[in-house]
This record gives sequence, structure tokens and C-alpha cells, in this order.
Amino acid sequence: MRYYLNIALPPELSDQVAAIERHWQGSSKSSPHLTIIRPRVARNDFMSTRFMEELRRIAEQIQPLAIRHGTVKHFNHQQTIYLNVRKTIELSDCRRRFKKVFDQFLPDDQSIYGFRPHITLANHLTSGTGREAWIELGHLQLSGVFTCNCVNLLAMEPTDPKWQIVAKIPLGEGTDRVD
Repeated sequence: MRYYLNIALPPELSDQVAAIERHWQGSSKSSPHLTIIRPRVARNDFMSTRFMEELRRIAEQIQPLAIRHGTVKHFNHQQTIYLNVRKTIELSDCRRRFKKVFDQFLPDDQSIYGFRPHITLANHLTSGTGREAWIELGHLQLSGVFTCNCVNLLAMEPTDPKWQIVAKIPLGEGTDRVD
């Protein structure tokens, strides 16, 4: 079983991203999102109840946060085109706290990538298709802000075609909220 943590997008932005994904890469294994913790494989001795308890405990300490998305950019010579997300102190702290839980329960021996928050628009593109997609998408104006009130824990068995949401974990429930 593999697990990862993400932030769902608001419906309008999710619909825009899904339409772009379908056009350039076909189907996706998950709904449009912002990844907080990339997929990790669970060991045989994995204790899911304690893992969930700890995720919920951490989430209670994190206030809902503003997610600011902006310009369209690319990774890997245009093989991945994405919407940049501002790496705010709050978003970085949220990721850091959840990463400690994942590191405790689902160690990641292969993590060489730092945290580069983004929303993937198209992925696994060939060099020719990547250039075409970049020409079409590179000028898009999808800047905006939305509030993240919860994170999603997703899971996938090796034989599953798509990621499944295991839990929607609300943020800030254990803190004094200022609305």
C-alpha cells in the first residue's frame, strides 16, 4: 500500500486543471491537487491507527492556510508543466509538521527532492508534446488564492488504477480560530 497527503483544489480551479490534464495527458490517477507529502510505501508492520491519530493531532495544531497560486512553469525540459504555488511560511510549516509524521511511520529512503509546491497541469509529456503544451499553456493566467481547511490522505494498492481518499483531515480544530 502507498500513501500520500494532498490539498484538494476548489471546484473551479480543479475543473480548469482537470480539463488541461485530460487534453495533454489523458486520465490521471488522482483529482487535481497540491501534494504535501509525495507517495510512500508502507512496510508490513505499518500501524495505520496510530498514523491516523498522529496526523489528526498535528492537523489540529495547524490553522487553515491561504494557498497562493500563480504563474505556469515547467520541470524536466517541459515534460511536466505546472502551476506554481507560493512557498509561504505557513505552507512550509504545514508540510514540515506532516513530514515528521510520515517520516516516523513511512520512512522514505529515496527522497532527494526538496519541497517545491505546485499544481501539475500536464505530466509525463514527450519532448515534442511538452514543447507544444508549453507554447499553449506557458502564457495562462491562473493566479489566485484559496483557503485550505483540510488535507487529504490518499492510498493506493499496487493493483489499483487510481488513488482513493482514505481520510479528509480538518485543520485547526484544536486551536482558537479567528474568523
